[in-house]
Amino acid sequence: MTKQGHEFTAYDSFSTDTEELKKRSEGADALIIANHLLPGEVIRADKNLKFISVAFVGIDHIDLEACKEKKINISNTGGYCNDAVAELAIGLTLDCLRKISAGNEAVQAGEGKGGLQGHELAGKTVGIVGTGAIGCRTAEIFKAFGCI
Repeated sequence: MTKQGHEFTAYDSFSTDTEELKKRSEGADALIIANHLLPGEVIRADKNLKFISVAFVGIDHIDLEACKEKKINISNTGGYCNDAVAELAIGLTLDCLRKISAGNEAVQAGEGKGGLQGHELAGKTVGIVGTGAIGCRTAEIFKAFGCI
């Protein structure tokens, strides 16, 4: 990037201070962020900003209205942690169906496990909204559990 005349500035410390974020992004044509909140006030303050790259999944931590107003393009890191998100969905489903957290709390409190056995995944019909990479991976794992 620098050989092509671009300047790249990296910051070692994380900041949520709006004024600090304005200083850091001032004059930038592009920002690369992770999962840190990027308020509209910061986006609107940078007169040159054209692009935001999110080195993370999702873009819900960016003021999308401010980006739309300024016609700023946004991209995120496709494929990042697809398995982790799918596994979390499965884990949360298992926790709900099998009452794992409630059972653990009851046992830790000396209350026993009565009524906390829950239900099996096998044979259950699972609905998944969204058939992107994460939705499809989640479906594959549910299928391995015998879901239909």
